[in-house]
Amino acid sequence: MLALAAVIVPLSALLSSCQPAAKTRPASGPSEDSQPIQRVSQHRYSRLVGSRAADIDIKHWIHGGHAAVKPFRTFEPGKVYVLAFWASWCPYSREAIPLLASLQQAHAVDGLTVIAISDEPPAVVNAFIADTPGDEHTLADAARCFVLASDPDGSVFGDYMEEVSSVGIPTVFIVGRQGVIEWVGDPEDIEEPLQKVLADSWDRAEFANSMKRIEDIRAGAENIERLLVDGRAPDAVVAYAKLVAAHENDAQGLNEVAWLACELSRGQPLPEEFANAAIAAVQRGLDLEPDNGNSLDTLAHLQAMQGDLHAAISTQKRAVEHAGPFGKRIERYLQELESQKMAAE
Repeated sequence: MLALAAVIVPLSALLSSCQPAAKTRPASGPSEDSQPIQRVSQHRYSRLVGSRAADIDIKHWIHGGHAAVKPFRTFEPGKVYVLAFWASWCPYSREAIPLLASLQQAHAVDGLTVIAISDEPPAVVNAFIADTPGDEHTLADAARCFVLASDPDGSVFGDYMEEVSSVGIPTVFIVGRQGVIEWVGDPEDIEEPLQKVLADSWDRAEFANSMKRIEDIRAGAENIERLLVDGRAPDAVVAYAKLVAAHENDAQGLNEVAWLACELSRGQPLPEEFANAAIAAVQRGLDLEPDNGNSLDTLAHLQAMQGDLHAAISTQKRAVEHAGPFGKRIERYLQELESQKMAAE
């Protein structure tokens, strides 16, 4: 998991997002075969942070939320907006609904408006919030707390998601009181930056600079991924070692480089030398910052990847002790590890 300051999105979020292969798809969602083969996301969040938010050319306003918000195109100065790109078929989008509802309810008095935008047809979004039995009823009630909109032609998606080279949903954007994009990331990580934006204490420049550092590091993974896909594992190991060496005195950079190995391992096992280099990188980072919860979390992922659940659980317990703002995510992974251990016994 990522260690670049508390304001940064942990990259494990990329392992828990829905990634449709195209904007146009059946309302039921994409098939498994339509998922992209790329394992390392190359988003460019820093492109939009600090820029004026594009008008939202929404074609269908489905529900006005708690305050019966009327359709609009231009963001009102002095108010804060959260734009959440989601889809009813995406399980991670559905998991985000209660959080988005709670944010809207808690901060309406502060001038917050949450708008959830899907590129599904209006009929699909309307059906989702219709009264249904059981758990779905509770979820639909929560979704009606904020504004729901349908963008089937993808125009708003293009102005935001495509501009940051992201297809992973859910993804959220915070638009600040001056109509500027302040933050981009996963809904699970929005609470701290949103609180700071609302309190006018958010450091937008720090976030943008940190994201740029991440994106530069991740760009170096493109060649490594191609080498792995082409079956040139020894060359990939050499290229990865060079990336590690370039950040040997940067704990945060080392953690980011190590986390790349977790993403590259999706779909095919990594060569043992590659995994060992990743572990050495994050351990070097921990020599520099011993109590970094995100680096400990990365190490636990790598240990689990190598099949050492005992070591992974021990490491993740330390990560929980130093979790910081990403505590929920880190605690959840500890629970996953403990469940795996119980199943294996």
